Amino acid sequence: MPKSPERPDPPDNGEDLEKSNRGLEREPRYTPGEYRVEIPVDAAKADIERNFPDLRVKQIEYLSEGMGSAAFLVNSELVFRFAKNEKADASIKKEIVVLPEIAKRIDLAIPAFEYKGAQRNQLRMVGYEKIEGEDLKRSDFIGADGRVDAEPVKQLASFFRELHSIDPATAKQWGLREQNFHSLYENGLEDARGRVYPAMERAYPADEQQIKDYTEELFSGYLSDQKNFEYTAAVLHGDLEAEHILFDKQSRKITGIIDWGGVRIGDPDYDLFRPYSHFGSEFVEELLKHYPHDDPDRLRRKLDFFFRAQMAHRAVRAIMLGDQEGTELSAERLRKHALGLGYWYHGL
Repeated sequence: MPKSPERPDPPDNGEDLEKSNRGLEREPRYTPGEYRVEIPVDAAKADIERNFPDLRVKQIEYLSEGMGSAAFLVNSELVFRFAKNEKADASIKKEIVVLPEIAKRIDLAIPAFEYKGAQRNQLRMVGYEKIEGEDLKRSDFIGADGRVDAEPVKQLASFFRELHSIDPATAKQWGLREQNFHSLYENGLEDARGRVYPAMERAYPADEQQIKDYTEELFSGYLSDQKNFEYTAAVLHGDLEAEHILFDKQSRKITGIIDWGGVRIGDPDYDLFRPYSHFGSEFVEELLKHYPHDDPDRLRRKLDFFFRAQMAHRAVRAIMLGDQEGTELSAERLRKHALGLGYWYHGL
């Protein structure tokens, strides 16, 4: 099992860390969208037929869902996504404008919305021709011995190169905004203090001080280092989970990238943290051969931070929504990280 990167002590250089905000407005405080929303297949079918009377729905099946939307496969060839909350609705609205522009600038297939409509609750729904392929898994290109099949990684390197080279000024004309990462994680720490720490006091009284100390050190190490914010802003996918990367096992090629609800402008290193969390350090080391970084050690530390901070964020989200099961799972994972009892998702 790969070891996580060591985190250095926070720098004590006395520099004006206000520069870390890059002249950007502060991020609004986090408010989660309710993700425990069930969209029955029959309701999805009815909404599709009501919006698109010329489309005959011969067959419909549940495909998948995430925090913001549910997807259904229609007639074995069309994918329809249904927003589950207002945040997801706003994301789909953004995608409708942005994805046609991104599609002109990258080689991999991405959704092209042929159908745009509204559910009975007025939240958006969109449909597009299915991109063939299955979720990319670590075992698809990394062996048990850690050896990496470079071809899929080269494809992802090309994808990142193309996406991250889009002019942010042009992307802002499409309606994308630049995220203030310093403010984002300042808010994340405040949310952890206000939401997670009290939960840890109740659930793990013997460990709560160690968990707090760990969390404070984790966030301060990232926030206090100005160089973490001296990046060239880029257009990001923003949510590149493994299930959003489609792979054809026969051809050994990535066939497309889906679910662009997190598209934004920001730190290009952030786009690598979800692949890192799913595929591990071996993936990052192979990627660096094809998509070089000007400071690989800093990249490794930042990916480690983004991954660890996500544990606190998931706990905050579950607590805010009153999701007891999600709270317990996220809190336990954060505790194990703090106590050094595991690292990767599957080991927690």
